[in-house]
Amino acid sequence: MDEHSIQISRAGSDKMKKPIILDFGCGTDRYPNATAIDISERYLGKEGDVKWDMDNYPYPLGDNHADLIYCSHVIEHLKKPEKTLREFARIIKPSGKIIIKVPHACPQSQPPCISTISPPAQSIHILKSRVE
Repeated sequence: MDEHSIQISRAGSDKMKKPIILDFGCGTDRYPNATAIDISERYLGKEGDVKWDMDNYPYPLGDNHADLIYCSHVIEHLKKPEKTLREFARIIKPSGKIIIKVPHACPQSQPPCISTISPPAQSIHILKSRVE
């Protein structure tokens, strides 16, 4: 972590630490108990929330920092989504989870599509929501 990094802490004793949950581009629908990371201050308000442009790399978080990264309907708006995925992979702990929701037009006969990519010791769940 360098001098520009932000350390998001968790409350509790060492044995009962709460997981570090990051919601990138949260908007009005924040993931429960998450630290919000958004370009707009109007969606921030909880202590520890971070104002950040997701097209500005690298993100101000240390390696292996978060237990869960959630990103819903944001990544498709970014200039370089592949760089964002690399940043998520850097920030997530080896035992952590990344959940990304993106719009995707699935055939009406099928439920929303779900893909799982499993790099070593990490799971990236990509939930593709049906565009209606």
